[in-house]
Amino acid sequence: MCLLLGLNTGAFAQQSDIDLKLEKSISNASPAIGEVVTYTIAVTNSGTAAATNVVVSESMTAGLSTYLSATASVGTFAYTTATNSGSWQVGTVNGGQTVTLILTARVEGEGVSFNAAEVKSMDGTDRDSTPGNGSLLEDDYDNVCFSVPLTWYTGDEYTVDKPAGFTAVSWLVNGNPVTANTPQASVDASGNLIIKAPGIFSFSGKLNGCDVSNCCNILVNQGATASIGDFVFVDSNADGIQNNGDAAIPNVVVTLFLNGSAVQTTQTNGSGLYSFTGLTPGTSLSYSVGFGTPTGFTATSPLAGGNPALDSDAGANPITGQSLAVTLSAGQSNTSIDAGFYRPAALGDQVFVDLDGDGIQQPGEPGLGGVTVSLVSNGVVIGTATTNPDGTYSFTGLTPGVPYSVSFTAPVGYTATTFPTGLSTPVSLTSGQTNNTVDAGFAPSYDVQLAKTVLS
Repeated sequence: MCLLLGLNTGAFAQQSDIDLKLEKSISNASPAIGEVVTYTIAVTNSGTAAATNVVVSESMTAGLSTYLSATASVGTFAYTTATNSGSWQVGTVNGGQTVTLILTARVEGEGVSFNAAEVKSMDGTDRDSTPGNGSLLEDDYDNVCFSVPLTWYTGDEYTVDKPAGFTAVSWLVNGNPVTANTPQASVDASGNLIIKAPGIFSFSGKLNGCDVSNCCNILVNQGATASIGDFVFVDSNADGIQNNGDAAIPNVVVTLFLNGSAVQTTQTNGSGLYSFTGLTPGTSLSYSVGFGTPTGFTATSPLAGGNPALDSDAGANPITGQSLAVTLSAGQSNTSIDAGFYRPAALGDQVFVDLDGDGIQQPGEPGLGGVTVSLVSNGVVIGTATTNPDGTYSFTGLTPGVPYSVSFTAPVGYTATTFPTGLSTPVSLTSGQTNNTVDAGFAPSYDVQLAKTVLS
């Protein structure tokens, strides 16, 4: 980024009957973006003869302000947006007369905006200046500027060109010369200033033997940073939403990605919270977050429920496995990037010989091996198993929150006593739960009622 610097200089005097002097002022040299500043240009003829066909040129720094209006005490003014310049057709300035032009402009950007005006042409000869020669040392040329602080973030650099035509240029930061050991800035081989940190920057030098300095300091401020973070939780029912009572998961590795590249890593604290602070905002900077899967857990479904503050963002981008990318504004704290994980659940227990046919496993009633057991969810069989010799069975890797039933196939020669239909009552599991309560009894089918009578 290159900035134009205005200069305050003296003037030399000669003798003539025409002596035009141009002076320029600004209403506010430290405006904020969006404010309107007013420039006043005054042209005074200190001579005794009239200056005729006087034309004054006007220029503004591109991109930092927008021309709004002009009011001339005499003549007419036209501004050309494409060239950021204007022409004041003054006409005649009599001896002893002062004419004025008032311009307004809206401040649009950060940096030093340089605004110059000069007597471009006239009839006759001026006593101590030549119209249109661009000499900073003549009194028919003047400039003013405003300075809007540049916003700086870590890694930013601004380059300020060395003023052309000057000698003995010395760059200053906070009033001190920039040297090889100055942390805020350096000077390159061409004499240009490289700004690397916040500060107040200026220069001093000489022009044709005259001491000169910039009309506005370059102000560089630390920009307001942003942050990303929030919560990693146990999704107890695996619904993808933070519910009351969902526990925190500490020590989860969390990685911050900037424009696709990993830039920081942290871990959740004992409360399941994490945060990345001091981040640079801007629409060109895209942040996403990756969550390491804790041992024994599975990521829950991302972006469920429609509430960004309560959903899980882990794996929302199916390609990268990260959260969806976000951009940040200055000062923003985005606390909606959460992650939910659950432990798979298990369901099972034992099929037993119900010797008394009462549907309850009593001491001495043995397990029944070789029984086909089916896992059913929402009416669909999703897994099968066969009981071990001791009658035990288990279905593992189940999703919490999903209703499961167990179907027991009656072995030959047996009749179901616990679940006459052969299908257990549906149960829903929580994260990491092992439900070992779904048992099934089968009585020898030759005479269930007799068994009950004999053993009662």
